[in-house]
Amino acid sequence: MKRSSGIKIWLWIIVLLMGLVNSLWAEDISTDKKEDASPNVLGELVTRVFDLGNILVSGKRLGSPLSDFVAESVSSTSVVTNEEIELSGAKNLPQAMQEVPGVVISDIIGNGEEPTLDFRGFNEGQDFVFLLGGVKLNEPKSNNINFPLIPLSLVERLEVSRGGASFLYGEGAMGGVTNIVARGPEPGFHGRARSFMGSFGEWGQNFEVSAKEDRVGMFMTGDLYHTQGFRQNTSVEKEDLYSKLVWDVTDKSQVSVAALYAEAHLDRSGSIRESRLRSLGPEATERPRNFSDLDTNLITADGKLALVDSVVLSGNVFSRRTHELSVANFATFETFDNELDLTVDTWGGALQIDHSKPVLWDFTEGILAGADYSNSAIDEEDFDRSKATLERLGQTVDSESDKESTGVFSKVSLSWNEKIGAYYGIRYDNIEFKNTDILNPDNNLPSVVSKISHAVGISYEALEDFAISGAWSKSFRAPTLADLYANPAFGGNPALKPEEASNYEVGMKLAKKNWTISHTLFMSHLTNEIGFDPNLIDAAHLFGRNNNFGKTERYGSETFVEGRVLPWLKARASHTAIQALFKSNTPTAEISGDHIPMVPRNRFTSSLLAQPLKDLDIQLSMLSVSKQVLTNDLTNDRNGRRLPAYTVFTLKTIYRWKGWELAFEVKNLFDEHYDIGGSLGAAPSPFNTDPTVEDNFFVPAPGRSYGGTVSCSF
Repeated sequence: MKRSSGIKIWLWIIVLLMGLVNSLWAEDISTDKKEDASPNVLGELVTRVFDLGNILVSGKRLGSPLSDFVAESVSSTSVVTNEEIELSGAKNLPQAMQEVPGVVISDIIGNGEEPTLDFRGFNEGQDFVFLLGGVKLNEPKSNNINFPLIPLSLVERLEVSRGGASFLYGEGAMGGVTNIVARGPEPGFHGRARSFMGSFGEWGQNFEVSAKEDRVGMFMTGDLYHTQGFRQNTSVEKEDLYSKLVWDVTDKSQVSVAALYAEAHLDRSGSIRESRLRSLGPEATERPRNFSDLDTNLITADGKLALVDSVVLSGNVFSRRTHELSVANFATFETFDNELDLTVDTWGGALQIDHSKPVLWDFTEGILAGADYSNSAIDEEDFDRSKATLERLGQTVDSESDKESTGVFSKVSLSWNEKIGAYYGIRYDNIEFKNTDILNPDNNLPSVVSKISHAVGISYEALEDFAISGAWSKSFRAPTLADLYANPAFGGNPALKPEEASNYEVGMKLAKKNWTISHTLFMSHLTNEIGFDPNLIDAAHLFGRNNNFGKTERYGSETFVEGRVLPWLKARASHTAIQALFKSNTPTAEISGDHIPMVPRNRFTSSLLAQPLKDLDIQLSMLSVSKQVLTNDLTNDRNGRRLPAYTVFTLKTIYRWKGWELAFEVKNLFDEHYDIGGSLGAAPSPFNTDPTVEDNFFVPAPGRSYGGTVSCSF
């Protein structure tokens, strides 16, 4: 992908114009700007009203101004604010979610920008949904998320829920849903410019500007980011620009248009054999030419109309194009690399109507109904590329795929006296897959998935500061285009069935003055879970094949505590315990009772925020993850190795003075040496011909690193 300097030019022009625009708006700012207040960087105690079992704080498939109905939330819902993200020092979306209970990050790519997120033991990166303004960000081909193309600077807050939610969001919402609430314009004129730099050649700039007068407002933000990376072939370059225009047409109607452009160049060091890791050190790689160039354009238009006081109609339409050019090389292929050129065009929309009205005897009822549609066209070209000349050696795969998804959904909520609430939701999905591949015609069988999803829940505020809740849901995930139609040598299987899950959970929440404690017990029973089975090898499938694993099970608990220890000291801690197990055998191996790879049984996070001075924040945070079974080790005993447990600390300070902000951070404070990803290596193998050595693959994590930020707000 050709590197464009257009965003850089526009970014610096906008930053330079900020001062001029600020002087022109100075009089308005003096009347509109509110008094400065010290931000609550750990977030307020959980007093926000959630709808039981829903993902969005508003409890709607699309946002709605109507009030919610249930007085207490299911305790597996979390909110990560913009202030918390900045204090954490996160540079991408996965890092921003590290303290969310039940979320685990693993990395097999090696650059820190493309990890796999684990929601409650769903660790394939495909069993949860990410939304931006009601638009699904999961890639149509793989159902994964291109995290480098989602800039943190546009995030107002992240609304994260673990548990099945297909009854509102359709396929893939088995492990959880994250709704990205984008920032928008605020009254008056505001702006900020920020610059940072750190270890491993890291540097970046950001700007943001917001302006609103009367009924029209505009928000814009842009980023430049670069890091050389701590390993060979782990450099990252990212650029993005996001803008949003909002028009309050009347007191009862609003329209908005948003546009996002983002691009990233990502070197991919990948995993390294354990023997080479010991001899060459964690900075080395076996894939010196792996990389990926990504870019995306997303345009959305939203509208809301209050038909009457108790009825709101909302909808959106969107268009999105994502392009990827990537190159991969393997140790066994001495003369050529593999080059992938992938373009995905998606368009669609959603429409929803909400009704909310008090009825007799302190009852409030709410009804929502809606539909959504998306259509994706995927054009993929796959070539061999000469390592010597970097030229394409000849076409190996040229395929075109289509995915068309239609869903209709409805939900009924009922609450009494704001203390007892219940809901029922139902959704129907129809998903059609088509594929055209000249070289692999056996992989061209069309696939259709039609499913009904339900959910039911209840909550009860037993005391003024104590509530309990329970929920059940039926969710599913259709096979992805990559699952169905990948080159047979890499596992394609058009006969795959969709995954189905029954999810159960009960929770409690106690809010006492300055403290909040929540605890959730959950269980998920799955049938036809899709995964890669390295044992299914034949003449066409050289390394294994995608397969339905029969029955699997995940159960565990999530505990979260947050509160103020002293007037100047706040604390937060969470613990997640998970058992993720196979419950039936494969055609080639007995795996029932074994643990699903890369799901840690215990995960603990904690943080202390000290505010010794009004304008000074000091935060110390910790992440501890227990041992994990290596990827592809379905029987858990292939060579007895595990990804070792690790514990890392991060220290960050922020000082504020008259619109200026200075920050300093130390990541991996005690220089812990650990691995964040690992996969099974058998002996003998194409990578290791010595039958006496079993050489696993690991992805090292960085050691101690430093960073500093300077920003100016006006």
